[in-house]
Amino acid sequence: MSFVISIRNLSKTYSMGEQLVRALQSVSLDIGHGEFVSVIGPSGSGKSTLMHILGCLDRPSNGTYLLDGQDVSRLSDDEISRVRNRKIGFVFQGFNLLSRTSALENVELPLLYDSETRLTAAERRRAAMEALHTVGLQGRERHHPNQLSGGQQQRVAIARALMTRPSILLADEPTGNLDSQTSVDVMELFQRLNRERNLTIVLITHEHDVAAYGSRIIVFKDGRITSDEINDKRKATVTGSV
Repeated sequence: MSFVISIRNLSKTYSMGEQLVRALQSVSLDIGHGEFVSVIGPSGSGKSTLMHILGCLDRPSNGTYLLDGQDVSRLSDDEISRVRNRKIGFVFQGFNLLSRTSALENVELPLLYDSETRLTAAERRRAAMEALHTVGLQGRERHHPNQLSGGQQQRVAIARALMTRPSILLADEPTGNLDSQTSVDVMELFQRLNRERNLTIVLITHEHDVAAYGSRIIVFKDGRITSDEINDKRKATVTGSV
């Protein structure tokens, strides 16, 4: 199996006044193309720090991080921004949608900031329409966030994350603001994207029910991996395709 993510002896240390906080301690990890990995742990376990480093939003204090074989820990800020924009899709707990902008325009945003993809306005619009249809929001393209339910807003955020055809999709507590049934719907969507598109997904969560949708579960505690196992009891998705 080829690896989209490969980290070795990754550490991250923060200074809080006179106190030294070791958020990550010599973590080594490989994630293959097309895996659906759930990272779970309590608050302060290091899972969010890991996500920020994997998403090129932060740099490690020590160690290496290879993304698609490229050592991103050695890149300049501008180079890291390009890698992040092209290879990583983000889905957050808070949706992060522009409130005065339609679902369609929200989804188009990544292509507006992508200087390497020179699409016309019509091409961007068509790509955004296709992404919204992929996540089941046909007919909602002109709706603003306040006209959409929480689950629909999260689907808009997922569609936006898919726009640059990223190598990995990082989902940080994506069901944190959703009710139980809507959470199931969103997790089933992630499973279908993983299966049908062979999309690598790294899910950060503190909920065991949510982590159970992944094909592999990694448990963090005190900045270290305490367990890394294939999930033989993975929750099954409904039949469908994207």
